[in-house]
Amino acid sequence: MMAMAGILALTFSVALVGCSSEHEEAIESLSDLMNEMADRLAKIKNNTDLVDAKPDLERLAARMTDQMDKANKREKPTAEEETKLKEKYKTDMERANARLQDEIDRIAKDIGPDVSKLLRSYL
Repeated sequence: MMAMAGILALTFSVALVGCSSEHEEAIESLSDLMNEMADRLAKIKNNTDLVDAKPDLERLAARMTDQMDKANKREKPTAEEETKLKEKYKTDMERANARLQDEIDRIAKDIGPDVSKLLRSYL
């Protein structure tokens, strides 16, 4: 759970880099990617599903990394812009992060705790 909280904090802070419309696009894109990843994880019911999901999860993780890299290249927002964006998107990002973490926890419980390590290696 702590690892995902760190991902949320990193994702949110990286997404805030750029101008306001770029900020919003970056945050929305990252939130969408996190939800898409949670949707894909929700389909994993056994080890075979997990192996089959690997290409999709790696693709999603690569897209997320790409979005974060692009955001890092933008200029930082003003403190006022950052505050407004956090207020606007905090709930969506927390919800997306919680869905992702819940699916990872469910998979670890249903398939086994060692699967969590394997799953995180995909991400």
